[in-house]
Amino acid sequence: ELALGAVYPAYRDGPDEPVALGPDTLPLPVETRISTEGRASVPLERAAWLSGERRVPLTTAREAFRGVLPIRTSGVWTLALASPDGAIEALPGALVGRAIPDSAPSVTVPVPGGDAAAPTSLEQPLVLDVRDDHRVVRAEVVSRRVSRLGTAGTPRVDSVPLPDGGIERAILQWVLDLNGRGFLPGDTAFVRVRVWDNAPRPQMAETREFALRLPSLAD
Repeated sequence: ELALGAVYPAYRDGPDEPVALGPDTLPLPVETRISTEGRASVPLERAAWLSGERRVPLTTAREAFRGVLPIRTSGVWTLALASPDGAIEALPGALVGRAIPDSAPSVTVPVPGGDAAAPTSLEQPLVLDVRDDHRVVRAEVVSRRVSRLGTAGTPRVDSVPLPDGGIERAILQWVLDLNGRGFLPGDTAFVRVRVWDNAPRPQMAETREFALRLPSLAD
């Protein structure tokens, strides 16, 4: 008897699914766990998943065996069972898994879209286009002041609110307020936006740094 199931990582929406040994290639997100439960017709001494030199042992209790096969790279896995007399038998068929890594998120800033003159109010509207193959869970606007003489200030980080649990794609509106930060005529604000996804090892993407120039006194 053998029962296999794909337990998908938390960042992937959708229920877990049963899988089976066979020639078909299974697309599996990285960090998927293959739950393994079975029973042989004779007592077992050991059981394991094998793929080349890789070996993932399973626990045994008389005829029963169980455990988890973590999917981190693509491979062909066979299930091998050994009885106390040392006889080893590989079950017919194999688990052919293609590990699918999580894609990095992306972010663009359609407004202002690039270098621009800062408004006299020092309140610059931003439009952020964020997306990911699963969910973006964190977004930040990083800005810093560079004086007209070239002196750079400390970067400031502002968090952009996102829906609870993140979002797959969104057009976000944000106002970057430069007031009260020591900006003077002729200074420049350098701005970039960065986002993170909800992968087990969160991936980050960020825009290039664009400039918002404050009009000088001569202007």
